[in-house]
Amino acid sequence: MISQLPVTLEHLYNGATKKLKVTRHIICPGCDGVGGVKGSVTECSTCKGRGVQVHVVQIVPGLVQQTQSTCSVCRGEGSVIPDKDKCKKCNGQKKIRNEEILKVEIDKGMRDGQKIVFSGQGDQE
Repeated sequence: MISQLPVTLEHLYNGATKKLKVTRHIICPGCDGVGGVKGSVTECSTCKGRGVQVHVVQIVPGLVQQTQSTCSVCRGEGSVIPDKDKCKKCNGQKKIRNEEILKVEIDKGMRDGQKIVFSGQGDQE
């Protein structure tokens, strides 16, 4: 995740502390990233847990075409959660959007365009 923070020449010369609002995806604390009630997640019966559907079409006798597409039932997840068991906080999505304000220290003498890395502050997988 990359965010830009506008600063003045004075900030770069003297140093400053600025606040940066970031929105990131974090694992849902309501279901611990499961998406619903523990034990309610089942393998998708349409794709057999693979997340993709294979379609075979006969074009002419002796010639078939095979295509693969994302499963329309589980949307590529390989598992499904009944609506009644979905997490109320994330609605079965396993992640939620979280807005945070980061405190950014601009050191004296920093260059224009210099990058500052915040370890562990990206989207969670």
